[in-house]
Amino acid sequence: MRKRLLLLSLFFIACVEHLPESTGRARDIYVFSRFSIKTSLKNMLRSLRYTPQPENEINLRFKDFEHFKGFMQSHTIILILYPTDSLVSLLLGGKKKGLYFIKEAFAKEQLIILVSASTSEEAKRILEYKKEEIKSIFRRRLRKRLFDYTFLNGRNKKLEKTIRQAGFSLMIPRSFNPGLFKRNFIYIHAHEPDRMIFIARIKGETSILQNPLRLVFLRDSLTNLYYNGDYIFGEYIKIDEDTLNSIKCIVLRGLWQNDSLYVGGPFTTFAFVKDRTTYIIDGAVFAPAKKKLSYILELESIISTFKLE
Repeated sequence: MRKRLLLLSLFFIACVEHLPESTGRARDIYVFSRFSIKTSLKNMLRSLRYTPQPENEINLRFKDFEHFKGFMQSHTIILILYPTDSLVSLLLGGKKKGLYFIKEAFAKEQLIILVSASTSEEAKRILEYKKEEIKSIFRRRLRKRLFDYTFLNGRNKKLEKTIRQAGFSLMIPRSFNPGLFKRNFIYIHAHEPDRMIFIARIKGETSILQNPLRLVFLRDSLTNLYYNGDYIFGEYIKIDEDTLNSIKCIVLRGLWQNDSLYVGGPFTTFAFVKDRTTYIIDGAVFAPAKKKLSYILELESIISTFKLE
């Protein structure tokens, strides 16, 4: 009887013309599983960032099915079920196996990742095969959600206009202030905690195309000159690839520090080459005694709006 009542309530919510807003923190995924898969799933979806303390991009929140009704409007949910479960039939229209991405089943902007398997080993194989896709989709959704939150209080249109005069376009939250403006170097910042973004243009420089680690030297040269001697702490450097409005970029993530000021924190640097010129867009955080991942992800969401005018 309880299962039938729950099923009816799920069906009712799914058929409501206007879905409620999804709930939960941006980095949380609520997990409901018929199998004992907690440790395996944590290992599969681990994505640590050192800030310098290790912080996981994805926070898995494991819950018992008896509490599902209270979390069914969460922003992101993983369901690991038997093919015979009533939720599988409700969400997929039949007894199916595999992994499915289901959008807005019970709330706006919601994503349900449904795994239907007969055994825990089968569920693990499915998740292992799809783990990189899951993490990639989660990061895109996280960036969008953080973007919406970052600009919740509006934009600094005056500062955006000033930056456009240098040939760049960047959406800037109202909380950011002007810092340094030179022909080929622009710096803006916000406080509580301290967040910094700079844009640099280095004409005639293309070496990062042959050696992406050259970006470490270029960033250190700029921060030594404009950031009072900041430099990259080499232990946690990570190089990836990404895009900024369809422009292929090298992405450098790691930790910066300043020995004379006794400060440091995480940074993310995007760089690309166009017309024999290297463009560098960098975000850095100084937030002592605070968790810093949300702040550096906020800066990455701002940097994602960068364009050449």
